[in-house]
Amino acid sequence: MIDIICFNPEIYQNKKKERVLDLGFSQVFYIGNFRTSEGSSIEKNRKSLMERNLDILINPEKLALSQKEGINLKQIGSGLNEVLCKLAHKNEIAIGFSLSQLLNAPDNLKPFLLARLMQNVRLCRKNKTKMVVASFARHVWEMRHAKDLLAFARLLGMQGGEANKALNFKQKEKKIQMLP
Repeated sequence: MIDIICFNPEIYQNKKKERVLDLGFSQVFYIGNFRTSEGSSIEKNRKSLMERNLDILINPEKLALSQKEGINLKQIGSGLNEVLCKLAHKNEIAIGFSLSQLLNAPDNLKPFLLARLMQNVRLCRKNKTKMVVASFARHVWEMRHAKDLLAFARLLGMQGGEANKALNFKQKEKKIQMLP
């Protein structure tokens, strides 16, 4: 299992090197190792997903959370839709789910954020889009154990195999064409 963090890896390696073994991860990656984009409006998410060199779209529901009009009894504005999920599947871009975002959200917005995350998991499953679950921690103290991330993935509605795949994300490989 892997984790992806957002803070400076030198600080992590110097002070908390043994913490990787304590948290149950085989590897901890810095977000700079991946080509990522932060979620925003649906239009900006679409532009991000059209880039073929992107690895992960993180928190596509981020802007929708701050907008009150996205809450409806029949539909949840989660920053993704079927068209965007199909585009992500076609371009081999994973959708990232951040535990840190849920932990740092205001208490009155956590239920809405959780509902949007669950909606995005259903959309990704329906369209066979890759998913990534990581802490995306901005500080050492936001990191959680691998089993906590696995439980978070299951809470979002992922099946056992889906949750394991989401925690074992691999960067997409560049396709090399052999010359005859």
